[in-house]
Amino acid sequence: MYGAFIISGIAHQVGVFTATHQLETQAIRLFLSQAIAISLEDIISILIKKIGVDATDKKHIFWWKWLGHLWVFIWLAQPMWNDSGMEEGFVFACWRISPILGIFKGMWFPNKSTTI
Repeated sequence: MYGAFIISGIAHQVGVFTATHQLETQAIRLFLSQAIAISLEDIISILIKKIGVDATDKKHIFWWKWLGHLWVFIWLAQPMWNDSGMEEGFVFACWRISPILGIFKGMWFPNKSTTI
């Protein structure tokens, strides 16, 4: 799994370099962090089962699903605020609102010159 994410990160990094002409490793780090997050999810899932929590219990399933959806939203949204494309203005060509910057910095409608 880690190899696949690293290869994908390298492929994306080539695209970033082609667009920005900057040598950086941000795309590789992003894709590697996804493999790490998947491993952490597996570890947490195993630990939750070992302490006896039943994630399929009908009383608690709503909260587990809600927590899972929140985790996925935060995880998938994080490249939007942790990306060199944002600094270069590529993101702002199509996005005019930033939920992540809005929540963490109060900048719901950042302009192109916004520094993260």
